[in-house]
Parts: sequence; structure tokens; C-alpha cells
Amino acid sequence: MKLRQDFETTSDCRLTTFKVRAQIIAKQRNTISGIKHLCRYDNSGRFKVDVLFPNNAESAFGSLGYQTVYHLFNQEENFTADLVWLEVEKKRLELKGEIIALSIAFELDIFNLAKILIEEQIEPLAEKREGPLVICGGVLPMINPLPLTPFADIIMLGDGELLIPVFAELYEKHYLQGKEELLKYAAGAPGFLVPRYNSLAEVQPLMERRKTVLHSWVLNLQGHFGNAFLVEAGRGCPRKCRFCASAHLHTYEYHSKERIIETIREWAPPKSVVGLIGSSLSDHPDLEEMIKEIVGLGYKVTVSSLRPDVITLRLAEALKRGGMKTLTIAPEAGSLRMRKILGKGMSDRTILSAVEAAYQAKIERIKLYFMIGIPGEEEEDITAIVKMANEFSRYYPAGKMELSINTMIPKPGTPFELQEMAGDNYIKAVRRKLREEIKGLSFTKRSYSLEYAQAALSQGDEKAGLAVLETVKTGISFKDALQRQGRGIGH
Repeated sequence: MKLRQDFETTSDCRLTTFKVRAQIIAKQRNTISGIKHLCRYDNSGRFKVDVLFPNNAESAFGSLGYQTVYHLFNQEENFTADLVWLEVEKKRLELKGEIIALSIAFELDIFNLAKILIEEQIEPLAEKREGPLVICGGVLPMINPLPLTPFADIIMLGDGELLIPVFAELYEKHYLQGKEELLKYAAGAPGFLVPRYNSLAEVQPLMERRKTVLHSWVLNLQGHFGNAFLVEAGRGCPRKCRFCASAHLHTYEYHSKERIIETIREWAPPKSVVGLIGSSLSDHPDLEEMIKEIVGLGYKVTVSSLRPDVITLRLAEALKRGGMKTLTIAPEAGSLRMRKILGKGMSDRTILSAVEAAYQAKIERIKLYFMIGIPGEEEEDITAIVKMANEFSRYYPAGKMELSINTMIPKPGTPFELQEMAGDNYIKAVRRKLREEIKGLSFTKRSYSLEYAQAALSQGDEKAGLAVLETVKTGISFKDALQRQGRGIGH
């Protein structure tokens, strides 16, 4: 199907709601006010798909995976896909597709999935559900699909570009035979985990090197990067930090500067913001030159977080010329000893140089990510965070610097996967110490109970998914629900 670019913002819309208000974008009707489709599709396909992101618009439109799933389904001749996402409001979504396709990236969104199914009066447990068909893909299933197995009929492991055409063909051939026959056929296809008919050990993810540059198909002012046209500069990471799941999921690959620029020229609206994203954007060999060229074409630029050891004054100045107001850096730990344990052994001087470069380039704000609860962590390592933040405040005082203090979540597939998460009392005491000793700076709010749930789902199996369902249905705490299922983590 030949796609044509379409840069007109249209105003027609269809609103339905859930406990969250969902805004459903229908093709040809084309969009809600303030949303811009970059191409149009034929919407005559007889198989209807609700492409659901179980979180808000900001997260949904910051996800290239979500937009890619929408695009791929609409590339299939007999399928029509609508985008569905959530916003806070106490009404229903009214999902209408015979297929619900989820792109799911965050462990806590499994709670949203359970809520949606219940509020939509759809049986949440796949083994009892007659319809619709619920399929899941995305980053989270690649890390650990097991907590999704109570809810999903099919879990796709691998690249949507490979899996969705296979699913479409299977569905067209076998849907008239009924759900069970369809699932049996799907269980025999590479990359398809069908909880009723095969096991995770039997499924090899279906993946290959990227043949095309992933990019935005829809722009939304509420997206995580504003109205940015997102471009994937690469995936995976060669650094293999010990805590990072992404670095251990994919072989590192990046797109050439020329391919990225060509994609931007072809698809990005004139004078828009281009968001360069990737797990290891810092390792792109032509990052600085690429940013300069994008700015030279008349675009603004925003980037995901950068490693401190690549931030030079020239790079910071290029970002400033591209309109960057906030630079995000992830030292991860305050002490060199802890950074070495994490596999990120850069010196304090290197990190300070990055902050100095941002300051000299007149970038307005800086955000710093740190982790606590790292195996082997001692009081002196926490004191090192205090020292570092206070030193940086000479350049970025209150109102100009934000700290995000995150509990380390042991992730499957990483060297830390068997580590226990640090306990509630310890984490609260550390956060209290940091707030008391780092004066005047803002801290991103974090909830230990949510971090605990994230860790339990990251490390959990189908019982963790059932605990989610019990929590949503009864209102008991997730920790209590886990204990009823015979599961638990941490101290």
C-alpha cells in the first residue's frame, strides 16, 4: 500500500471513555484536534483492531513501538486499526475491535490492563474469555512475559515488523475455525507464546537487524517528547551495564547518519522538533554532526538521556542551538566504587565536565538520575550522591536542577536478576537523608510500594499476574495479594 504524507492537522474526533478517558483516533475521520497523522490509510479492512497503550497520552505517543504497531496493522489489507490510550476520568473506553493489540512497556501497566478489561466487561482471564482476542507485544514481554500470561491469548516476542504480518495471515486463514483452532496454529509460529498451548521455553523471539528507521506516524502535543517527530537512532547498547535490561535484550545496532537524515527529510513536518531516541544514543559515532545537520535543515532537536562522557561543550552548544532546554544525565551512583559495580565506571571529573559543558552552553536545566539500593551499597556511597549534587548546584541551583532517585529494580536477563530488592525501611531512610542534606533542589517523587510492585512483576511469573487481578478486583494491597499467591520479593 502506497502511503502519502499528510501534514494537515484535522479536527474531527471520536471520544469514548474508561476510568480514564480514551481518545480513539479513527483513520480518515482522522484525528482529534491537535493531533497530526503523517499519512492516511484505507479504513475498509473488515477485521477491527484496537491498538491499546494502557497508559496516558504522554507515554503512548512517546512510544515508537505503539505507533509502529498501529502502522503495521493498517498496512495489512484486511485490517483497520484505531489508536486507544488513557487519560484520567471515570468512564469507559468502549473497546469495539474483535482484536485488542497491546503495546506494553511498563510493569505497572499490567494493573491498567486488568482494570480496562474489567471496566469494559471483558473477561480478564484468557482461559475463560470467549472474545475479543487479546494479543500483547512490546518491551515488557521481551523482558518477562510471564505476568501477562493470565490475560493474553497471544504474546508476541520479537519485532512487530516480523510478527504482525504473520499474525495477520494466521488470523485471516483460521478465524472462522474459532479461537481455539487459531491459537493452536499460532502456537506453532516462531515468536508466538500462546499460554494455553506452549511454554516460554519453547518460544524463540523473532528478531532481525532493523531494515528501516523506526519513526513517528502520529504527532501529539501530549507526547512524552512534546510534539516531537521521534526517530530511533539505534537499539541495544554495547556497554552492557549490569542493571540494564535493554543492553542485554538486543545486539547493539545503529542507523547511519545518512539514513536518519533521509527519514527526517521524508516524514518530519517542516520546522518541527525531532526527537532522537535509543538505548545508547550516546554511542552513535556521528551524534554531534547529525544534530548539527538536523538543526541546519530548520528543525529543533531533543534527545533522550546522554552518557556524561560524550557531553562536550561543542555537543552541548549544538543541542542548545537545536532548542534543548533540559539535559538529562544518568550518573547512576555518586561514588566511583558503585559505578564500577554497575558497569558504568566513569570518574567524578567526567560527570562534572558534562555539567560544566551544559552550563557553558547555556542549557537552562539539568536532570540527574541516580539509583539507590545497589548491591554492596554503603553509607559513604549515599554521601557521595549528596556531595555530587551539592557540587553541581554551583552551576544549577534550586529550580534549575532536578534529581530522580530510583530504587534499583533487578531485571531478568541481567547480572543482577537474582539480587533482592532493597527493603522499604532502608530506601525511605536513604531518601530522607538525601532530602535533608541536599538543600533547595527538587526531587522526582517515587513510591516504594510501586517500586516493589514493579520489581515483583519484573521477576514474577503468572502468579504475579493473578495477584494484579486480585488487587484490582478487591482493593487489597499488591503485596498481600502476592503473599496469597505464595509469591514475594525483597525483605
